Amino acid sequence: MKKVLAALFGVLLPAAGCASPERFYVGGAEGIYRVSSDSCREPAAHEGNVSALAVSGRNLYAARTAGKGAFEVLLYAVREDGSLMRKGAFSVPGRFGYCYLALSADGKFLYGSSYSGAFIDVIGLKEDGSFEMLRNRLVCEGASVHKRQKKSHPHFCAPLPGTELVLAADLGSDLIRIFRRDEEKGLVPAGTVPLPPGSGPRHLLFAPEHKLVFAVNELSNTVCSFKVRENTLVPVAVCGLLPQGWNGVSYAGAIKISPEGRIFATNRGHDSVAVVSFDVDGRMKLEECFSAGGAYPSDLVFDKAGRMLLVNMKGDELSFWKPQGNRYSRTAVLPVRRPGCIVGAP
Repeated sequence: MKKVLAALFGVLLPAAGCASPERFYVGGAEGIYRVSSDSCREPAAHEGNVSALAVSGRNLYAARTAGKGAFEVLLYAVREDGSLMRKGAFSVPGRFGYCYLALSADGKFLYGSSYSGAFIDVIGLKEDGSFEMLRNRLVCEGASVHKRQKKSHPHFCAPLPGTELVLAADLGSDLIRIFRRDEEKGLVPAGTVPLPPGSGPRHLLFAPEHKLVFAVNELSNTVCSFKVRENTLVPVAVCGLLPQGWNGVSYAGAIKISPEGRIFATNRGHDSVAVVSFDVDGRMKLEECFSAGGAYPSDLVFDKAGRMLLVNMKGDELSFWKPQGNRYSRTAVLPVRRPGCIVGAP
């Protein structure tokens, strides 16, 4: 009967024993789920309220709310079968946690961005990836014109590939903050790049082969492109992410690049995925917006075959999408309570 229902509705129901070699981890209200590109899902860790995930080798880091006013980052070892073994924990000092995690290229530092706390933490890591100590806390200051921009809100911080620079998207200040790697402090400030007032940069996307950086802007529902030149960013173009004439409330979310080289960005409110093409100079064009199939698409990732995995936070679901020419069709849906992030892992 389950197979009949799955065939009728295009939904593959959860099954035990994920065997696919390509694995992904979804963080949400109930913890971490392990999923595979063949639509299999299993609980992997039960520590809930996960806000961000990052992977380095066989280490998985998860930022979460541990209790009222308590935040932490948990470290799990990824076993050969994809199951997780808890290795350690780092308690975040203060009253605010992280909305984004990223690792330095050499795995020596973990960067944690705090939207509410207006800071970026640099956590030192040991050779095995376990936590050493908080090396630095960079407090960000600034504001802009939108009602949600009364103070700095760093939402993203990650290394710019092929350089010694680390870039942060500050939603509250309409800035891309540039940092330089430092062996002792982890990061030191090295400049800022302004965006149009009211943009609200949320996440950055890197295309190092073209020396391009893209910023998805939560408040203006746009993408800005930049050329990397002499350790700074030069603005190139701005592209809208919503259909012309649509006037509802929506907030841009995640931004990723597909295997064929197009930008995919989520629209939370319009509940769609925007597809943007770009050339080597950073000029962009909105190709289409297709329905996310659920409420509040928050993150997405692609597998090696080009399939898209999409999490709809308010829809409590993870969906799978198969490329068909330049378009994508939904092939399966799995229930996940309040999913917010998804990453690939070995």
